[in-house]
Amino acid sequence: MSRRSFLKAAVAAAAVAVTGCVSASEPSITPVPSIIPSPTSTATQSRLVVTTDPDPARLVDRALDAFGALPIKKDDRVFVKANFSFSRTVDQAASNHPQVLVRLMERCREAGASEVIAFDHTIDSSKLCLERSGIKAAVEKAGFTAIAVNSSSEYEERQIDGPTLKKTRIARILKDADVLINAPVVKSHGNTRLTAGMKNLMGVIDNRGAFHSSDLDGCIADLSYVIRPTLTVADAYRVLKSGGPNGGSPEDITHPQQLIVGYDPVAVDSYAATLLGLTGNDIEHVVRAYQRGLGEIDLGKVNVQKVV
Repeated sequence: MSRRSFLKAAVAAAAVAVTGCVSASEPSITPVPSIIPSPTSTATQSRLVVTTDPDPARLVDRALDAFGALPIKKDDRVFVKANFSFSRTVDQAASNHPQVLVRLMERCREAGASEVIAFDHTIDSSKLCLERSGIKAAVEKAGFTAIAVNSSSEYEERQIDGPTLKKTRIARILKDADVLINAPVVKSHGNTRLTAGMKNLMGVIDNRGAFHSSDLDGCIADLSYVIRPTLTVADAYRVLKSGGPNGGSPEDITHPQQLIVGYDPVAVDSYAATLLGLTGNDIEHVVRAYQRGLGEIDLGKVNVQKVV
């Protein structure tokens, strides 16, 4: 069965097989997009590549070259969960750097993908978000498409059955993906302190307000338990260190010029937290994801390869 067929069958199921917690000593970091957990790996397998480079495109190349072959087969359909939720310019650091996103998409195409689409569920006007961020122009110039999945008709309700989140409406397009790459922007957040990989997955649900009015961190951890990106590529070229997630002030922005690549979502977010002067243990949804066995929170136990 192909990955796409598997996802369609799984999403079409009446309920997702998620019952209870798995041991924190056996986190799943399987590099497969999935809406059902398959804990098969150990924390000792967690590996990150963290690259620093002033050139956005070269930053991506060096990071992916060091990480190894992308988990993409010939003719795979690749969806990139980008972050362009706000009507902000490139310099305001609320969205992906256009050249980081484009080069990531190009690498997917070079790896054999038949189609590569960047998507997000925008908070501000999708037209303004795509245009002001520079993402629309950059992506289309490179021959790709970036879309906003904003209509409620593009979502369907699914059981989650987590400790906090019982059900939510998930974007239908995930059923069409052979590969799902999570490409968050690393930045601060007024409620969760950090928005990185796991928080970025809120862009695949319809009603984010329900998360914010409930136990936000618990909902994020439960969603991350059933939405398993193939790979996370965290954009820390610029980091909105305060005033996030939408930002707007130059004094709130730092310029690490980094990219964080990994299969382990807990490890990626734990490293991202350090760019805000925090640790994974300071971020409640990261702690809960670790407790549910989604990855390694202790960077001392993660193989972090730095390429400078």
